Amino acid sequence: MEGDADGRTDDPKHVVFRCDPWLASVPLDESTAVEYFSLSPFYLHTCTNESLRARGMRLDDVEELKRSVGVEYVVVAAQPPHLFAIAERKRNSPTNVNILAMYYILDGNVYQSPTLRDVINSRTERALFHLRDAFATLQEELDLDGVDADGGMEERILPAMEEPLSEHDVEERARFQRTLHAVLRRHPIPAESNQTTLQVQNVRQEPIAEET
Repeated sequence: MEGDADGRTDDPKHVVFRCDPWLASVPLDESTAVEYFSLSPFYLHTCTNESLRARGMRLDDVEELKRSVGVEYVVVAAQPPHLFAIAERKRNSPTNVNILAMYYILDGNVYQSPTLRDVINSRTERALFHLRDAFATLQEELDLDGVDADGGMEERILPAMEEPLSEHDVEERARFQRTLHAVLRRHPIPAESNQTTLQVQNVRQEPIAEET
């Protein structure tokens, strides 16, 4: 897989990493999860875990990581041997860190966890898809082919009635047409689109104080 100077790919959210030779020779558990993760393109080789490697120490030695500042990787949750959650954190002090990203190892496959913005965008796009589908269904049911570009409405929007309309029915029909006309002017039926892109503001990440 291609990557940048730090070994990362251009779009890490679409990357799945796996190394079968390593998995066949080393048991994957909480003490080896960060070591295995370090083989992936998600891993920054400028992190403080690498300073531990240079000194012949374990990459997941949390007490030693507290002595440095910078980006670090630690296992924050685990269900061995199948699932491990790894946090990419920026350490500011021995008791203060900011989470930059989350990754997980599932049965030997390494993935990047989606961000809150990704989840919101995905769910909003799904909701808009269903709304668009509902509008399309409404258009078919009301036979809105008679609505022109200016919002004009032909008489055939309402089905023709075989029996003559009473004065009350005529008034109700006219009122309904005016109401529907106003709604369509304010809320036109959206054009079909394969993808809707929404801008969602980044959620501010507050520092996390570790327990001492």
